[in-house]
Amino acid sequence: MTPDTLARRGARGGALVVSSQIVKLLLQAIGVVTLSRLLSPADFGLVAMVAVFIALGEILRDFGLPTAALQARELSRQQSSNLFWLNSLLGLSGATILATSAPLIAIMYGEPALLAVAPAMAVTLLLSGLQAQVQVQLARRMRYGVLAGTDVAAQSLGLVASVSVAVVGGGYWALVIQVLVASFSLLVLRAIFLGQSPSWPRRNAGTRPLVVSGAQLGFAMLLSYAADNADSLVIGVRWGPVSLGYYNRAFQLFAIPKAGILSALTQVVLPVVNSATSAGRAAVDVLMRVQFSLGFALTGIYLLLATGADWVIPLVLGAQWQNSIPIFQVLCVAGAISSFSNTTYWAFVAEHKSGLLLRLHLVTKPLIIISVVVGAQFGVIGAAVGYSVGAIVSWPISISWLARAVDSRYLNFLWSAGLVLFAGVAGFAAGETAGFLARDLGWGRGMATAAASATAYLLTIIVVPLGREGIRGAVRLARELVTRGRRLRGEQN
Repeated sequence: MTPDTLARRGARGGALVVSSQIVKLLLQAIGVVTLSRLLSPADFGLVAMVAVFIALGEILRDFGLPTAALQARELSRQQSSNLFWLNSLLGLSGATILATSAPLIAIMYGEPALLAVAPAMAVTLLLSGLQAQVQVQLARRMRYGVLAGTDVAAQSLGLVASVSVAVVGGGYWALVIQVLVASFSLLVLRAIFLGQSPSWPRRNAGTRPLVVSGAQLGFAMLLSYAADNADSLVIGVRWGPVSLGYYNRAFQLFAIPKAGILSALTQVVLPVVNSATSAGRAAVDVLMRVQFSLGFALTGIYLLLATGADWVIPLVLGAQWQNSIPIFQVLCVAGAISSFSNTTYWAFVAEHKSGLLLRLHLVTKPLIIISVVVGAQFGVIGAAVGYSVGAIVSWPISISWLARAVDSRYLNFLWSAGLVLFAGVAGFAAGETAGFLARDLGWGRGMATAAASATAYLLTIIVVPLGREGIRGAVRLARELVTRGRRLRGEQN
Protein backbone atom coordinates (compact mmCIF):
# COMPACT_ATOMS: atom_id res chain seq x y z
CA MET A 1 0.00 0.00 0.00
CA THR A 2 1.50 3.32 -1.11
CA PRO A 3 1.88 6.34 1.23
CA ASP A 4 -0.75 8.16 -0.85
CA THR A 5 -3.23 5.33 -0.35
CA LEU A 6 -2.43 5.31 3.36
CA ALA A 7 -3.06 9.02 3.55
CA ARG A 8 -6.39 8.65 1.73
CA ARG A 9 -7.50 5.88 4.07
CA GLY A 10 -6.34 7.92 7.06
CA ALA A 11 -8.27 10.94 5.85
CA ARG A 12 -11.38 8.87 5.32
CA GLY A 13 -10.82 7.38 8.75
CA GLY A 14 -10.71 10.85 10.24
CA ALA A 15 -14.08 11.65 8.67
CA LEU A 16 -15.56 8.37 9.92
CA VAL A 17 -14.23 8.85 13.44
CA VAL A 18 -15.45 12.44 13.65
CA SER A 19 -18.88 11.40 12.34
CA SER A 20 -19.13 8.56 14.85
CA GLN A 21 -18.04 10.86 17.64
CA ILE A 22 -20.87 13.24 16.80
CA VAL A 23 -23.27 10.33 17.25
CA LYS A 24 -21.47 9.27 20.42
CA LEU A 25 -21.62 12.81 21.80
CA LEU A 26 -25.35 12.85 21.18
CA LEU A 27 -25.70 9.55 23.03
CA GLN A 28 -23.62 10.87 25.92
CA ALA A 29 -25.70 14.04 26.02
CA ILE A 30 -28.90 11.98 26.10
CA GLY A 31 -27.41 9.89 28.89
CA VAL A 32 -26.36 12.93 30.89
CA VAL A 33 -29.79 14.53 30.56
CA THR A 34 -31.78 11.38 31.29
CA LEU A 35 -29.71 9.99 34.14
CA SER A 36 -29.32 13.39 35.80
CA ARG A 37 -33.09 13.54 36.11
CA LEU A 38 -33.42 9.96 37.36
CA LEU A 39 -30.51 9.89 39.82
CA SER A 40 -29.31 12.14 42.64
CA PRO A 41 -26.00 14.00 43.02
CA ALA A 42 -25.05 11.47 45.74
CA ASP A 43 -25.47 8.58 43.26
CA PHE A 44 -23.06 10.20 40.83
CA GLY A 45 -20.71 11.07 43.67
CA LEU A 46 -20.48 7.47 44.91
CA VAL A 47 -19.60 6.12 41.47
CA ALA A 48 -17.16 8.99 40.89
CA MET A 49 -15.32 7.97 44.06
CA VAL A 50 -14.58 4.56 42.54
CA ALA A 51 -14.02 6.03 39.06
CA VAL A 52 -10.87 7.71 40.37
CA PHE A 53 -9.38 4.28 41.03
CA ILE A 54 -10.77 2.82 37.81
CA ALA A 55 -8.89 5.54 35.94
CA LEU A 56 -5.72 4.57 37.79
CA GLY A 57 -6.31 0.92 36.93
CA GLU A 58 -6.79 1.83 33.26
CA ILE A 59 -3.42 3.55 33.21
CA LEU A 60 -1.72 0.55 34.81
CA ARG A 61 -3.59 -1.82 32.50
CA ASP A 62 -2.66 0.23 29.46
CA PHE A 63 0.81 1.35 30.54
CA GLY A 64 1.48 2.84 27.13
CA LEU A 65 1.50 -0.50 25.28
CA PRO A 66 -1.40 0.26 22.89
CA THR A 67 0.11 3.63 21.98
CA ALA A 68 3.55 2.09 21.46
CA ALA A 69 2.00 -0.58 19.21
CA LEU A 70 -0.03 1.98 17.30
CA GLN A 71 2.90 4.26 16.50
CA ALA A 72 5.33 1.43 15.64
CA ARG A 73 6.38 1.49 11.98
CA GLU A 74 6.14 -2.32 11.83
CA LEU A 75 4.39 -4.76 14.17
CA SER A 76 4.56 -8.52 13.66
CA ARG A 77 1.73 -10.85 14.59
CA GLN A 78 3.82 -12.35 17.38
CA GLN A 79 4.62 -8.94 18.81
CA SER A 80 0.92 -8.10 18.73
CA SER A 81 0.09 -11.37 20.52
CA ASN A 82 2.72 -10.75 23.19
CA LEU A 83 1.32 -7.29 23.82
CA PHE A 84 -2.20 -8.74 23.98
CA TRP A 85 -1.22 -11.11 26.78
CA LEU A 86 0.66 -8.37 28.61
CA ASN A 87 -2.34 -6.02 28.51
CA SER A 88 -4.67 -8.83 29.56
CA LEU A 89 -2.44 -9.76 32.50
CA LEU A 90 -2.19 -6.13 33.57
CA GLY A 91 -5.97 -5.78 33.32
CA LEU A 92 -6.53 -8.88 35.46
CA SER A 93 -4.00 -7.66 38.02
CA GLY A 94 -5.63 -4.24 38.21
CA ALA A 95 -9.10 -5.75 38.62
CA THR A 96 -7.90 -8.03 41.41
CA ILE A 97 -6.11 -5.24 43.29
CA LEU A 98 -9.09 -2.89 43.07
CA ALA A 99 -11.57 -5.56 44.17
CA THR A 100 -9.49 -6.56 47.19
CA SER A 101 -8.92 -2.88 48.09
CA ALA A 102 -12.65 -2.16 48.35
CA PRO A 103 -12.68 -2.14 52.19
CA LEU A 104 -9.86 0.41 52.29
CA ILE A 105 -11.63 2.62 49.73
CA ALA A 106 -14.86 2.45 51.72
CA ILE A 107 -13.03 3.42 54.92
CA MET A 108 -11.17 6.29 53.23
CA TYR A 109 -14.39 7.86 51.94
CA GLY A 110 -16.56 6.74 54.82
CA GLU A 111 -19.08 5.14 52.40
CA PRO A 112 -19.98 1.45 53.06
CA ALA A 113 -21.75 1.19 49.69
CA LEU A 114 -18.33 1.18 48.00
CA LEU A 115 -17.70 -2.31 49.37
CA ALA A 116 -19.91 -3.64 46.56
CA VAL A 117 -19.47 -0.92 43.94
CA ALA A 118 -15.66 -1.15 43.71
CA PRO A 119 -15.45 -4.93 42.96
CA ALA A 120 -18.25 -4.66 40.38
CA MET A 121 -16.58 -1.81 38.53
CA ALA A 122 -13.19 -3.57 38.75
CA VAL A 123 -14.39 -6.05 36.11
CA THR A 124 -14.11 -3.30 33.49
CA LEU A 125 -10.32 -3.32 33.92
CA LEU A 126 -10.14 -6.95 32.79
CA LEU A 127 -12.48 -6.31 29.87
CA SER A 128 -10.53 -3.27 28.70
CA GLY A 129 -7.26 -5.19 29.03
CA LEU A 130 -8.56 -7.89 26.70
CA GLN A 131 -9.81 -5.26 24.24
CA ALA A 132 -6.77 -2.95 24.11
CA GLN A 133 -4.68 -4.71 21.45
CA VAL A 134 -7.78 -5.71 19.48
CA GLN A 135 -8.42 -1.99 19.02
CA VAL A 136 -4.80 -1.44 18.00
CA GLN A 137 -5.00 -4.11 15.30
CA LEU A 138 -8.19 -2.62 13.87
CA ALA A 139 -6.62 0.84 13.87
CA ARG A 140 -3.39 -0.34 12.22
CA ARG A 141 -5.46 -1.97 9.51
CA MET A 142 -7.31 1.35 9.20
CA ARG A 143 -10.68 -0.29 9.79
CA TYR A 144 -12.05 2.94 11.13
CA GLY A 145 -15.62 2.11 10.21
CA VAL A 146 -15.49 -0.90 12.52
CA LEU A 147 -13.93 1.14 15.33
CA ALA A 148 -16.53 3.86 14.96
CA GLY A 149 -19.52 1.54 14.63
CA THR A 150 -18.61 -0.72 17.55
CA ASP A 151 -17.94 2.27 19.77
CA VAL A 152 -21.38 3.74 19.06
CA ALA A 153 -23.08 0.35 19.44
CA ALA A 154 -21.41 -0.34 22.80
CA GLN A 155 -22.29 3.10 24.14
CA SER A 156 -25.88 2.65 23.01
CA LEU A 157 -26.23 -0.71 24.75
CA GLY A 158 -24.69 0.67 27.93
CA LEU A 159 -27.04 3.65 27.91
CA VAL A 160 -30.15 1.50 27.38
CA ALA A 161 -29.14 -0.81 30.23
CA SER A 162 -28.36 2.11 32.53
CA VAL A 163 -31.64 3.95 31.94
CA SER A 164 -33.57 0.71 32.41
CA VAL A 165 -31.98 0.11 35.81
CA ALA A 166 -32.45 3.75 36.84
CA VAL A 167 -36.16 3.71 35.90
CA VAL A 168 -36.84 0.77 38.22
CA GLY A 169 -35.08 2.54 41.09
CA GLY A 170 -31.62 0.99 40.85
CA GLY A 171 -29.90 4.19 41.98
CA TYR A 172 -26.14 4.27 41.56
CA TRP A 173 -26.17 0.70 40.21
CA ALA A 174 -27.51 2.15 36.97
CA LEU A 175 -24.16 3.90 36.45
CA VAL A 176 -22.23 0.73 37.31
CA ILE A 177 -24.28 -1.34 34.85
CA GLN A 178 -23.71 1.25 32.13
CA VAL A 179 -19.93 0.89 32.35
CA LEU A 180 -20.02 -2.92 32.53
CA VAL A 181 -22.37 -3.40 29.58
CA ALA A 182 -20.51 -0.90 27.39
CA SER A 183 -17.11 -2.50 28.14
CA PHE A 184 -18.32 -6.05 27.54
CA SER A 185 -20.13 -5.13 24.32
CA LEU A 186 -17.10 -3.30 22.95
CA LEU A 187 -14.82 -6.30 23.56
CA VAL A 188 -17.18 -8.83 21.96
CA LEU A 189 -18.04 -6.72 18.91
CA ARG A 190 -14.45 -5.76 18.09
CA ALA A 191 -13.17 -9.31 18.61
CA ILE A 192 -15.79 -10.58 16.16
CA PHE A 193 -14.84 -8.04 13.50
CA LEU A 194 -11.10 -8.63 13.94
CA GLY A 195 -11.60 -12.37 13.45
CA GLN A 196 -8.11 -13.25 14.64
CA SER A 197 -7.01 -15.10 17.76
CA PRO A 198 -3.70 -14.28 19.44
CA SER A 199 -0.93 -16.87 19.44
CA TRP A 200 0.74 -17.97 22.64
CA PRO A 201 3.43 -15.58 23.93
CA ARG A 202 7.02 -16.15 22.84
CA ARG A 203 10.34 -14.67 23.79
CA ASN A 204 12.80 -13.04 21.37
CA ALA A 205 10.04 -11.64 19.17
CA GLY A 206 11.35 -8.07 19.35
CA THR A 207 8.72 -7.02 21.88
CA ARG A 208 11.14 -5.55 24.41
CA PRO A 209 11.67 -2.16 22.65
CA LEU A 210 7.89 -1.74 22.43
CA VAL A 211 7.53 -2.51 26.13
CA VAL A 212 10.27 -0.01 27.02
CA SER A 213 8.68 2.71 24.88
CA GLY A 214 5.26 1.82 26.28
CA ALA A 215 6.56 1.96 29.85
CA GLN A 216 7.88 5.48 29.30
CA LEU A 217 4.51 6.53 27.90
CA GLY A 218 2.81 4.66 30.72
CA PHE A 219 4.68 6.54 33.41
CA ALA A 220 3.83 9.79 31.64
CA MET A 221 0.16 8.75 31.52
CA LEU A 222 0.32 7.84 35.20
CA LEU A 223 1.42 11.37 35.99
CA SER A 224 -1.38 12.70 33.80
CA TYR A 225 -3.82 10.52 35.73
CA ALA A 226 -2.66 12.01 39.01
CA ALA A 227 -3.16 15.50 37.65
CA ASP A 228 -6.58 14.73 36.11
CA ASN A 229 -8.00 12.96 39.16
CA ALA A 230 -6.54 14.91 42.07
CA ASP A 231 -9.61 17.16 42.05
CA SER A 232 -12.13 14.32 42.41
CA LEU A 233 -10.08 12.60 45.09
CA VAL A 234 -9.64 15.74 47.19
CA ILE A 235 -13.30 16.80 46.83
CA GLY A 236 -14.56 13.30 47.64
CA VAL A 237 -12.47 12.96 50.77
CA ARG A 238 -12.98 16.50 52.05
CA TRP A 239 -16.46 17.49 50.90
CA GLY A 240 -18.32 14.17 50.48
CA PRO A 241 -20.43 12.50 47.75
CA VAL A 242 -22.96 15.31 47.23
CA SER A 243 -20.33 17.97 46.47
CA LEU A 244 -18.43 15.45 44.36
CA GLY A 245 -21.67 14.69 42.52
CA TYR A 246 -22.08 18.34 41.52
CA TYR A 247 -18.45 18.49 40.46
CA ASN A 248 -18.65 15.17 38.62
CA ARG A 249 -21.66 16.26 36.54
CA ALA A 250 -19.87 19.48 35.58
CA PHE A 251 -16.70 17.56 34.78
CA GLN A 252 -18.59 14.95 32.73
CA LEU A 253 -20.24 17.68 30.66
CA PHE A 254 -16.89 19.40 30.20
CA ALA A 255 -15.27 16.10 29.15
CA ILE A 256 -17.83 15.13 26.49
CA PRO A 257 -16.39 17.24 23.62
CA LYS A 258 -12.80 16.71 24.75
CA ALA A 259 -12.91 12.96 25.26
CA GLY A 260 -15.33 12.31 22.44
CA ILE A 261 -13.21 13.98 19.79
CA LEU A 262 -9.59 14.03 20.93
CA SER A 263 -9.22 10.51 22.31
CA ALA A 264 -10.80 8.97 19.22
CA LEU A 265 -8.70 11.01 16.80
CA THR A 266 -5.53 9.49 18.31
CA GLN A 267 -6.40 6.36 16.32
CA VAL A 268 -6.30 8.44 13.14
CA VAL A 269 -3.73 11.18 13.69
CA LEU A 270 -0.77 8.96 14.59
CA PRO A 271 -1.06 6.60 11.58
CA VAL A 272 -1.63 9.57 9.25
CA VAL A 273 1.41 11.42 10.62
CA ASN A 274 3.46 8.24 10.24
CA SER A 275 2.43 7.92 6.60
CA ALA A 276 3.18 11.60 6.00
CA THR A 277 6.67 11.36 7.51
CA SER A 278 7.32 8.22 5.46
CA ALA A 279 6.51 10.30 2.38
CA GLY A 280 9.07 12.92 3.43
CA ARG A 281 6.86 15.48 5.16
CA ALA A 282 7.66 16.86 8.60
CA ALA A 283 5.34 15.97 11.47
CA VAL A 284 5.25 19.59 12.61
CA ASP A 285 3.70 20.69 9.29
CA VAL A 286 0.88 18.17 9.54
CA LEU A 287 0.21 18.78 13.22
CA MET A 288 0.11 22.56 12.78
CA ARG A 289 -2.98 22.25 10.59
CA VAL A 290 -4.49 19.70 12.97
CA GLN A 291 -3.92 21.95 15.99
CA PHE A 292 -5.58 25.04 14.53
CA SER A 293 -8.54 23.08 13.16
CA LEU A 294 -9.21 21.29 16.44
CA GLY A 295 -8.43 24.31 18.59
CA PHE A 296 -10.69 26.57 16.56
CA ALA A 297 -13.58 24.08 16.77
CA LEU A 298 -13.23 23.06 20.42
CA THR A 299 -12.62 26.57 21.74
CA GLY A 300 -15.75 27.73 19.93
CA ILE A 301 -17.75 24.86 21.43
CA TYR A 302 -16.53 25.56 24.96
CA LEU A 303 -17.13 29.27 24.49
CA LEU A 304 -20.81 28.72 23.65
CA LEU A 305 -21.19 26.20 26.47
CA ALA A 306 -19.62 28.52 29.04
CA THR A 307 -21.68 31.59 28.11
CA GLY A 308 -24.91 29.59 28.01
CA ALA A 309 -24.29 27.42 31.08
CA ASP A 310 -26.49 29.41 33.47
CA TRP A 311 -29.63 28.55 31.49
CA VAL A 312 -28.59 25.41 29.59
CA ILE A 313 -27.65 23.29 32.64
CA PRO A 314 -30.93 23.88 34.57
CA LEU A 315 -32.90 23.32 31.37
CA VAL A 316 -31.07 20.14 30.42
CA LEU A 317 -30.24 18.54 33.77
CA GLY A 318 -32.87 20.07 36.02
CA ALA A 319 -32.98 22.81 38.63
CA GLN A 320 -31.29 20.59 41.23
CA TRP A 321 -27.97 20.97 39.36
CA GLN A 322 -27.63 24.76 39.72
CA ASN A 323 -24.49 24.32 41.83
CA SER A 324 -22.72 22.74 38.84
CA ILE A 325 -22.97 25.90 36.71
CA PRO A 326 -19.94 27.91 37.96
CA ILE A 327 -17.86 24.72 38.19
CA PHE A 328 -18.62 23.92 34.56
CA GLN A 329 -17.84 27.45 33.36
CA VAL A 330 -14.41 27.36 35.00
CA LEU A 331 -13.65 23.91 33.56
CA CYS A 332 -14.48 25.15 30.05
CA VAL A 333 -11.19 27.08 30.19
CA ALA A 334 -9.31 23.81 30.60
CA GLY A 335 -11.41 22.36 27.79
CA ALA A 336 -10.19 25.01 25.37
CA ILE A 337 -6.59 24.31 26.38
CA SER A 338 -7.05 20.55 25.96
CA SER A 339 -7.17 20.62 22.16
CA PHE A 340 -3.77 22.28 22.03
CA SER A 341 -2.16 20.16 24.73
CA ASN A 342 -3.44 16.98 23.07
CA THR A 343 -1.85 17.97 19.76
CA THR A 344 1.40 18.51 21.62
CA TYR A 345 1.10 15.00 23.07
CA TRP A 346 0.64 13.61 19.55
CA ALA A 347 3.78 15.48 18.52
CA PHE A 348 5.86 13.85 21.26
CA VAL A 349 4.59 10.40 20.25
CA ALA A 350 4.98 11.01 16.50
CA GLU A 351 8.53 12.29 17.01
CA HIS A 352 9.35 9.17 19.11
CA LYS A 353 10.16 11.27 22.18
CA SER A 354 8.43 9.19 24.86
CA GLY A 355 11.38 9.60 27.24
CA LEU A 356 11.27 13.38 26.86
CA LEU A 357 7.51 13.32 27.40
CA LEU A 358 8.00 11.44 30.66
CA ARG A 359 10.55 13.96 31.93
CA LEU A 360 8.23 16.79 30.95
CA HIS A 361 5.34 15.25 32.88
CA LEU A 362 7.57 14.95 35.93
CA VAL A 363 7.62 18.76 35.88
CA THR A 364 4.17 19.80 34.64
CA LYS A 365 1.84 17.29 36.26
CA PRO A 366 2.95 18.02 39.85
CA LEU A 367 2.23 21.69 39.07
CA ILE A 368 -1.38 20.80 38.22
CA ILE A 369 -1.75 18.62 41.32
CA ILE A 370 -0.42 21.37 43.59
CA SER A 371 -2.70 23.89 41.92
CA VAL A 372 -5.74 21.64 42.46
CA VAL A 373 -4.90 20.87 46.09
CA VAL A 374 -4.41 24.56 46.88
CA GLY A 375 -7.60 25.54 45.07
CA ALA A 376 -9.65 22.84 46.79
CA GLN A 377 -8.96 24.47 50.14
CA PHE A 378 -11.37 27.20 49.02
CA GLY A 379 -14.14 24.82 47.97
CA VAL A 380 -15.30 22.86 44.94
CA ILE A 381 -15.09 25.85 42.60
CA GLY A 382 -11.57 26.47 43.86
CA ALA A 383 -10.59 22.95 42.78
CA ALA A 384 -11.93 23.68 39.28
CA VAL A 385 -9.97 26.93 39.16
CA GLY A 386 -6.82 25.11 40.24
CA TYR A 387 -7.28 22.48 37.53
CA SER A 388 -7.73 25.10 34.82
CA VAL A 389 -4.81 27.24 36.01
CA GLY A 390 -2.55 24.19 36.06
CA ALA A 391 -3.54 23.32 32.48
CA ILE A 392 -2.89 26.89 31.30
CA VAL A 393 0.59 27.00 32.86
CA SER A 394 1.65 23.51 31.74
CA TRP A 395 0.93 23.73 28.03
CA PRO A 396 3.46 26.49 27.06
CA ILE A 397 6.12 24.62 29.03
CA SER A 398 5.51 21.48 26.95
CA ILE A 399 5.73 23.44 23.69
CA SER A 400 9.05 25.00 24.69
CA TRP A 401 10.49 21.57 25.54
CA LEU A 402 9.33 20.15 22.22
CA ALA A 403 10.71 23.06 20.21
CA ARG A 404 14.08 22.93 21.95
CA ALA A 405 14.51 19.17 21.61
CA VAL A 406 12.95 18.48 18.21
CA ASP A 407 12.10 21.40 15.91
CA SER A 408 11.99 25.12 16.65
CA ARG A 409 8.96 25.46 14.37
CA TYR A 410 6.84 23.95 17.14
CA LEU A 411 7.03 27.39 18.77
CA ASN A 412 4.57 28.52 16.10
CA PHE A 413 1.97 26.44 17.96
CA LEU A 414 2.01 29.12 20.65
CA TRP A 415 1.09 31.93 18.26
CA SER A 416 -1.81 30.18 16.54
CA ALA A 417 -3.19 28.83 19.82
CA GLY A 418 -2.75 32.21 21.52
CA LEU A 419 -4.86 33.86 18.85
CA VAL A 420 -7.67 31.31 19.23
CA LEU A 421 -7.65 31.57 23.03
CA PHE A 422 -7.66 35.38 22.91
CA ALA A 423 -10.63 35.23 20.56
CA GLY A 424 -12.33 32.91 23.04
CA VAL A 425 -11.86 35.43 25.84
CA ALA A 426 -13.24 38.20 23.62
CA GLY A 427 -16.22 36.03 22.72
CA PHE A 428 -16.95 35.23 26.37
CA ALA A 429 -16.80 38.90 27.35
CA ALA A 430 -19.14 39.82 24.50
CA GLY A 431 -21.54 37.01 25.41
CA GLU A 432 -21.67 37.97 29.08
CA THR A 433 -22.25 41.60 28.17
CA ALA A 434 -25.07 40.69 25.79
CA GLY A 435 -26.58 38.37 28.41
CA PHE A 436 -26.61 41.16 30.98
CA LEU A 437 -28.23 43.63 28.59
CA ALA A 438 -30.85 41.06 27.55
CA ARG A 439 -31.46 39.67 31.05
CA ASP A 440 -35.20 40.33 30.90
CA LEU A 441 -35.83 38.73 27.49
CA GLY A 442 -36.31 35.12 28.61
CA TRP A 443 -35.29 32.79 25.78
CA GLY A 444 -34.11 35.82 23.84
CA ARG A 445 -31.32 36.21 26.38
CA GLY A 446 -29.81 32.86 25.40
CA MET A 447 -30.01 33.67 21.71
CA ALA A 448 -28.41 37.09 22.24
CA THR A 449 -25.62 35.55 24.31
CA ALA A 450 -24.81 32.88 21.72
CA ALA A 451 -24.94 35.33 18.81
CA ALA A 452 -22.67 37.87 20.52
CA SER A 453 -20.18 35.21 21.60
CA ALA A 454 -19.93 33.59 18.18
CA THR A 455 -19.70 36.92 16.35
CA ALA A 456 -16.95 38.32 18.56
CA TYR A 457 -15.06 35.02 18.43
CA LEU A 458 -15.07 34.81 14.64
CA LEU A 459 -14.35 38.51 14.06
CA THR A 460 -11.36 38.47 16.42
CA ILE A 461 -9.81 35.62 14.44
CA ILE A 462 -10.70 36.88 10.98
CA VAL A 463 -9.22 40.36 11.41
CA VAL A 464 -5.76 38.86 12.03
CA PRO A 465 -3.85 37.47 9.00
CA LEU A 466 -2.68 34.46 11.01
CA GLY A 467 -6.30 33.66 11.83
CA ARG A 468 -7.44 33.93 8.22
CA GLU A 469 -4.65 31.64 7.11
CA GLY A 470 -5.53 29.18 9.85
CA ILE A 471 -9.18 29.11 8.76
CA ARG A 472 -8.16 28.57 5.14
CA GLY A 473 -5.95 25.71 6.28
CA ALA A 474 -8.82 24.21 8.28
CA VAL A 475 -11.11 24.45 5.24
CA ARG A 476 -8.45 22.79 3.06
CA LEU A 477 -8.08 20.03 5.63
CA ALA A 478 -11.85 19.45 5.69
CA ARG A 479 -12.02 19.38 1.88
CA GLU A 480 -9.09 17.00 1.80
CA LEU A 481 -10.88 14.63 4.15
CA VAL A 482 -14.01 14.66 1.97
CA THR A 483 -12.13 14.37 -1.35
CA ARG A 484 -9.88 11.56 -0.22
CA GLY A 485 -12.80 9.72 1.30
CA ARG A 486 -14.67 9.89 -2.05
CA ARG A 487 -11.61 8.71 -3.97
CA LEU A 488 -11.13 5.78 -1.64
CA ARG A 489 -14.79 4.78 -1.92
CA GLY A 490 -14.43 4.97 -5.72
CA GLU A 491 -11.36 2.72 -5.62
CA GLN A 492 -13.15 0.22 -3.39
CA ASN A 493 -16.22 0.19 -5.68
